[in-house]
Amino acid sequence: MAGLLLILTLTAGCGRLGQVPPRFLPEEYQEVSLGQLRDHAAARALSGRRVRFQAYFWEYLAYDPAMLSNYALLARHPRSWWNLRWASLYESPRLQGFYDRLAVDVGQQTRLKPRRLTRLLIYGEVLPLGARLTYVRLHRAEELEPH
Repeated sequence: MAGLLLILTLTAGCGRLGQVPPRFLPEEYQEVSLGQLRDHAAARALSGRRVRFQAYFWEYLAYDPAMLSNYALLARHPRSWWNLRWASLYESPRLQGFYDRLAVDVGQQTRLKPRRLTRLLIYGEVLPLGARLTYVRLHRAEELEPH
């Protein structure tokens, strides 16, 4: 019984799994920086908001960037969570400002195949991932010209 109570407590306090909206309206997305998303306090303040920001793609990850927090989400969304993949980004082409909590689904990963350091304009939703962390659920990404 104590184990069940612990699981319920963890899953109740964990984040939520976002969905890609059926219609894309760019004006609904607030301009932010990747630096704001990397800052825990600033990112928590953006939780639940649709945002757009520029970043440099690095790679799709072979590891889970927030394993403990993700287990709680997995318990709440066992089917949908396995469909998500993680990507890492940098704030600059000089590999400064690393961020590894961009969630993409398998279909998005199949369609979006940027090379390393491709400059992207990313549209997504900031969502809670456990008590302190957030992640960005990708809605859309557009390749931009290099600086």
